[in-house]
Amino acid sequence: MKTLVTGGAGFLGSHIVEKLCSQGHEVIIIDDLSTGDKRNIEELPARLHVGTIEDFEFIDYLMPNVDCVFHLAAMVSVTRTADEPEKAVAVNTQGTINVLKSLAKNHASKIVFFSSAAVYGDLPELPKREDSLIQPISPYGQTKLDGEFFVKFFAEKYNFDYAIVRAFNAFGPRQRLDSQYSAVIPAFISLALDGKPLTIHGDGAQTRDFIFAEDVADAAIFLSRKYIHSGVYNLAGGSEVSVRKLADTIKKIANFPDDIPIEFDAPRPGDIERSFADISKLNGIGFSSKIELDTGLRKTIDFFTKSDL
Repeated sequence: MKTLVTGGAGFLGSHIVEKLCSQGHEVIIIDDLSTGDKRNIEELPARLHVGTIEDFEFIDYLMPNVDCVFHLAAMVSVTRTADEPEKAVAVNTQGTINVLKSLAKNHASKIVFFSSAAVYGDLPELPKREDSLIQPISPYGQTKLDGEFFVKFFAEKYNFDYAIVRAFNAFGPRQRLDSQYSAVIPAFISLALDGKPLTIHGDGAQTRDFIFAEDVADAAIFLSRKYIHSGVYNLAGGSEVSVRKLADTIKKIANFPDDIPIEFDAPRPGDIERSFADISKLNGIGFSSKIELDTGLRKTIDFFTKSDL
């Protein structure tokens, strides 16, 4: 199978590329390297093309004979999209339209689109089901919801299959530690490795549902199979974990010194209080994650204590 992975040099994209290559698939990567890193995929037999999904002609040059597209390229920071909403629309919404236009023009058979749990917003119903009410509270969540709409629209109009993945809080090796917009797990690990206080934005009672990157890659490839019907799927571990408990767990697993304190700061704009997924739909078609949170944290911490990424 010939595949195109947008954002394939990034955190989750590189894990999908690695899995695809190990299974013998031909892989083409599009990445502008704004958050991706060549080192994530440099030892893999995949072809990297540096460019942006804002450029339709660039995408269209690479699309011929592609069977399946894994579309992950996006502005992924909630905070950054709040600061730069116009850029969020240009990349996340218009960029997705560009990918879909080229996919349809070149008759690719399927797209696996990475949406986000952010589309659900902060409505009180828990756990979040695929048919739950959706009410994004950030430009990030809204542009991901826009992407979902256009995936369904183009798929119906041009008769190709799709899987929309509403990913919750993915973590693992290769996640960036060096960004001011880092997700909570890499942010905690980075601070602890530097001997700095673990800073929680908010009171620590806010919750998240974590899933390890390797499980994300396995799920994406599972959903790319032709016999999987088009649809929307939550992708998460299925457990609700408070940010305060996460900080304590990371300190314990990594044996960080007890004198590294946990401090609290103001909540970040667009952050959601509670997030927890119903994953029965994905489980019901035969996929379940394999790696528990503690095991994934150990693997992640071990990676970053030995890596220069």
